[in-house]
Amino acid sequence: MTNWQLIKNIWQFAKPFRKTLSIIFVCILLIWTVEAVNTYFLSNIFDIIQLHSNDPNWMPVALGFAALAGIGVVIKILISRFQGNLEIRQLDIKASNHLNHHSISKYFNFSNGQHINEHSGVKQNIITTGFSSVQGQIHMFVYVFFPAIANFITSIFMLFAISYWIGLPYLAMSFIFVWMMYKFNKYLQPKIREVRDTRNETSRTISELYRFVFLIKNEVAEKKSLDDLDDVQDKHQMAYQGAWIPGNNWLTLIRLTTSVFRYLTILLGVYLLFKGFITAGAIFLIFTWSQNFLSSLWMITDMQKQFITDKINIEKYFELLEIKPDIEEIENPIGENLVGDRSEEHTSELQSRQYLVCR
Repeated sequence: MTNWQLIKNIWQFAKPFRKTLSIIFVCILLIWTVEAVNTYFLSNIFDIIQLHSNDPNWMPVALGFAALAGIGVVIKILISRFQGNLEIRQLDIKASNHLNHHSISKYFNFSNGQHINEHSGVKQNIITTGFSSVQGQIHMFVYVFFPAIANFITSIFMLFAISYWIGLPYLAMSFIFVWMMYKFNKYLQPKIREVRDTRNETSRTISELYRFVFLIKNEVAEKKSLDDLDDVQDKHQMAYQGAWIPGNNWLTLIRLTTSVFRYLTILLGVYLLFKGFITAGAIFLIFTWSQNFLSSLWMITDMQKQFITDKINIEKYFELLEIKPDIEEIENPIGENLVGDRSEEHTSELQSRQYLVCR
């Protein structure tokens, strides 16, 4: 299953909440827009200090910019309050309930034979982890992906507003970052599948030990069973280390590269300041929005790491839910009303017969 197919499948769960999700994204974008305006007001204060610090006539202007920034903070708080209440009313529990309803309805489609024959412990583990992963992905899109994208868009806009010499390197860094994340994703996916398989094997082994405990004790096989469990758990541990130690090193390389890049652009900003191309307020903006730019990339990095982990669980979850039942449902089954009507007719017929016999 490709990443795009996975996102489309997750979107089917989130589709009933698309209006709410759109409003939330707009709220987040507005918050970051207000933040951009606030930093612009504060940068003007730095420019006034640099150029007119000895002129008291500029003090009301500086105080005016500070007051506007304060108003912006209040606006951000009010937007956040509206967004939070909307999430509580229309998303948090409702999305979980909708996902539960869909999972159970699909699970009911299995025949009794499938419920009996298929390993219930593994099946329950797949459903539980898959449900948690799908729910986690929806929440991650709302609370991580949306803020990261809004932050990224605002940061790039503000860096270009400072100077093209500052904005263009950051735009180029964005493409380099996407390439590095693609390589990271391509490397880690098969490793995570191995981790998932060994984890499921561990769950299956533990389930069987609990299930056949009487047989194990009768055969005096406790030591052998524990040794087998240790072997399975060691395989899981080795697979986990083999996946995430190199993966963590790769993420460290990404963070180190982007951090070094940021300080190189700050040095470029200082050079432009002394050459007279930008002001001290622009340096303040570079410090602020270069950090916000890096934060958005690192948020996407953390999200990508979680996305790869959840993807393996969600794939197995969808595979299980898409299993065809052994017994297909008929198109027009006998409904409760029809059964009730026939029962009433049968009861009336019996009462009539009893009446005739009594006579």
